[in-house]
Amino acid sequence: MLKASGEWAKTWQLSVSINKCHVMHVSNKRCSSASTATYNIDSNILPTVSTVTDLGVDIDSKLKFSVHINRVVRKAMTRSYLLARCFVSHDTNTLVKAFKVYVRPLVEYCSSVWSPHYAKDIKLIESVQRKFTKRLSGLWGVSYTERLRRTGLERLDIRRLRADLILTYKIIFGHVNVDADQFFQLSHNVATRGHAYKLYCPTINTDCRKYFFSNRIVNIWNELPASIDFSNLIRFKSAINNIDFTKYCIQLN
Repeated sequence: MLKASGEWAKTWQLSVSINKCHVMHVSNKRCSSASTATYNIDSNILPTVSTVTDLGVDIDSKLKFSVHINRVVRKAMTRSYLLARCFVSHDTNTLVKAFKVYVRPLVEYCSSVWSPHYAKDIKLIESVQRKFTKRLSGLWGVSYTERLRRTGLERLDIRRLRADLILTYKIIFGHVNVDADQFFQLSHNVATRGHAYKLYCPTINTDCRKYFFSNRIVNIWNELPASIDFSNLIRFKSAINNIDFTKYCIQLN
């Protein structure tokens, strides 16, 4: 396959960046035969790695995203500390706006791909916002829930859940250029209560598949109230903003 790729690149005069090419064996177990095999493009041996970065998202050989989560949290923490040092004003509203613009996008980029299900990863991401709000004027000894209320911020795990629902809506109703049938299948059971766009929930035996975007969001999507307006994306976003999703999230101390 790699040899054919090299020949294809030469035929069409599209050079391959060898330095950006790696080999990663995806498996829960160490495969001795795969680990000893070598792959090359135009006689250049490709290095075997345990983690790769694709479009800004790190993924390891077990299809887990702990490496990515640790990286973005470190970067977000650094930028959060810089906000406290670089802004002369300690006005809470100003710092919160800066946090939304410069820090929060780091821990929300492409979250539908890597959104965690382990409590330790969820708490690690939330610690970025938790520590930032604690440093705000007058909020040091206040609980995290109260700090969120006073600053107008939301829990990051709830924001990721809403992002999943919005992406689900876009896929089902054709707002993105992907084949909806590859992600979701509408349920044919019309006897149950709720809205008219319920999804089929497949039987899954592995955590890797269970917590993949198109599976983990099915039950939450199906439990949306019948009063949800699906007529357009703007109304749908407005409707889910008024729903309390805390029951789907872990308890934060």
